[in-house]
Amino acid sequence: MDSSNPIFAKYLETLATHLPIGTCCLDSELRYTYINDMLSKMNGVPADEHINRHVGEIIPQIIPEIQGVVSQIVLTGQPVENRELIGQTGAKSGIKCYWNTSWYPILDNESQVSGFLVIAIDITEKKLAQDEIRERGDRLIAANEILHAALTFESEGELGLTCLDVIKKITNSQVAFIGEVHHGLLNINISNPGCDDSNSIINEECGPKGCFPIKGVYGKVISEQKSFFANDIANLPDSITFPDGHPPISSFLGVPLFHEGRVFGMIGVGNREGGYSRKEQETIEAISPSVVDAIMRKRAKDELEALNHELEQRVEQRTREMLHAEKLAAIGKLSASIAHEFNSPLQAVMTIHKILGLSDRLDAEERKLLNSAIDESIRMKALIRSLQDFYRPTSNRKVPMDVCVSLKSVLMLFKIDLNRKNIKAELTCAKRMPQIMAVPDQIKQVFLNLLSNAADACQNGGGVVLIRAWQAESGVAIGIQDNGVGIPPENLDKIFQPFFTTKPVVKGTGLGLSVCHGIVQNHGGQIRVESEPGAGSTFTVFLPITGGQHGHE
Repeated sequence: MDSSNPIFAKYLETLATHLPIGTCCLDSELRYTYINDMLSKMNGVPADEHINRHVGEIIPQIIPEIQGVVSQIVLTGQPVENRELIGQTGAKSGIKCYWNTSWYPILDNESQVSGFLVIAIDITEKKLAQDEIRERGDRLIAANEILHAALTFESEGELGLTCLDVIKKITNSQVAFIGEVHHGLLNINISNPGCDDSNSIINEECGPKGCFPIKGVYGKVISEQKSFFANDIANLPDSITFPDGHPPISSFLGVPLFHEGRVFGMIGVGNREGGYSRKEQETIEAISPSVVDAIMRKRAKDELEALNHELEQRVEQRTREMLHAEKLAAIGKLSASIAHEFNSPLQAVMTIHKILGLSDRLDAEERKLLNSAIDESIRMKALIRSLQDFYRPTSNRKVPMDVCVSLKSVLMLFKIDLNRKNIKAELTCAKRMPQIMAVPDQIKQVFLNLLSNAADACQNGGGVVLIRAWQAESGVAIGIQDNGVGIPPENLDKIFQPFFTTKPVVKGTGLGLSVCHGIVQNHGGQIRVESEPGAGSTFTVFLPITGGQHGHE
């Protein structure tokens, strides 16, 4: 068909006018010579107002890009297709628009490029949909990363670092913090005010560092319980000052965190290039439940682990107590049998000694030997009685007891071992010591363990063990001091831990002091240690008084 035919020309004009895509013709200076209705609507300017106007007057943002396109066409004479342009038009004020464009050269009679035919398709909705899908994917990845951190990291600090990294990355922010409300909505304790010295979630009472009163932009987010952003924060009436060393904040976005229907804290980010918009706000709002969930999961996990540890400790302690009670019961039966077997012949021997003592035929030397035999028999009888008393199992019920009597009983049993090691033991009890309510065999076990440790500390023999008992404020105190090897400072915090020992495996299990600590705590008391390497140690046991009866005098 002849293009000079007026009917064909009208056909082409009608076709171009009603095409569902935008099209226009530009001269070599990029001025409009023709534009169809679709493209004029896309640009938000009537078609007749385009003619003879430069493209930059209509959409200035696309000039740098199309200059490159035009140069390529002029140089090669070939079209440029599927080139994406981005700009803003009067049709969609303030909204970034996307077009897929194709550019074709218009040649003059000398085959020189005299203009350009442009075809443009508005792909803004498609791009926005793609961006929305990508943003949702990014949010999902961010939420999964935060929740994964809650399940894998050991400390809340590590979780905080991950949360902050994710938040900064997804919003392209330079600074970020997680704040937690404290003191009845009076202060906000924040994890990272932008400084390098703190980068983890804070779960402590407010202190000078990182603690801000709830006012200004922070207060706006917390008190109004809604998100807020500002891109000229210095000129805001709500602007607040920051501590020394804090980086300057040019833009700010805050999103409240909710837990169980109340404001738990907030996420704050700052200094994003280009400032913040509704888009970044919605992004943080979307992942904020994951942040709260991660924090609460981590804290619940930590609390559960602490409870499990405490339960395990209680089970171990109870098991040790039961084993101890069973051992005492077995030894008690054995000691009762031994006492019975020994008491009868011992009583006969003592009777014979008394009869011999009535004789007047003994000379001085013989009487001296007889008196010595009588004294040893009496001592043996007392020793058997102490053995019975010490190993007699109790019902684990607290009864009034005299700590001085208990100390004397333990010392009598341990005296032979002390003498063998050439260790001198001295017991000093204050007058009118009050009785305490306690389980006697458990308290004796504490004394025996501490006395045994004191003797072991005097490794080379010739040591001294001083035992004192006195009335302390609202209780009694027992101190066992030795002049042995002492305890290294690095071990002082560990000696009451189960299975910790500095003794050889054949000599120690690491349970003695742990059991002592548990027994004393179960009695509402305390056990403390002071030690100097090479000079000895002092263990002091404090036990509360329940009952006003006076015991030892």
